[in-house]
Amino acid sequence: MKFQYAFFVNVFFTGSLLAAGVMDFATGRVPNLIVLPASALALLWHVAGEGLSGLVLAVKSGVVAAAPLYLLFRLRAMGGGDVKLMFFVGAWLGMVAAFKVLFLALLFGALAGVVEMVARGQMRTWLKKMMGRPLHEPYRPVFVPFAGAIAAAGLYIVLLTSPGGIFR
Repeated sequence: MKFQYAFFVNVFFTGSLLAAGVMDFATGRVPNLIVLPASALALLWHVAGEGLSGLVLAVKSGVVAAAPLYLLFRLRAMGGGDVKLMFFVGAWLGMVAAFKVLFLALLFGALAGVVEMVARGQMRTWLKKMMGRPLHEPYRPVFVPFAGAIAAAGLYIVLLTSPGGIFR
């Protein structure tokens, strides 16, 4: 059942990721209306395909994938929607693919932060702050909508590397 419908499953997955990423860019929030139903469907998909063991594995994968972001959330460096979105990615794709997504999302997010700092002319101020030098101008932190980075990384993994991916 899983591989016959892989194309449609990936279309749903990519649509949910795209919607979450766009909403984060537009509003700075990842709506529960997108992430919670998508997570529930991911869990149901694994129950339908593998039974209770599939559910347990999907929940474990989601929790393990979201755990690093949860730590950042507790430090107020990340929003709760990003954590829930990463749970969805882990529950849907499994632990190995979720860690690939997380690694790529961290790279994409860091790159977006650097581009934003350069665009705002804040790179020199940030470097001084990191080196512990006194600042003569105010430092304004750069906020990057991380769901966009998760979405970009998830789309890359699903569309270009997974069996049943749209471009495979």
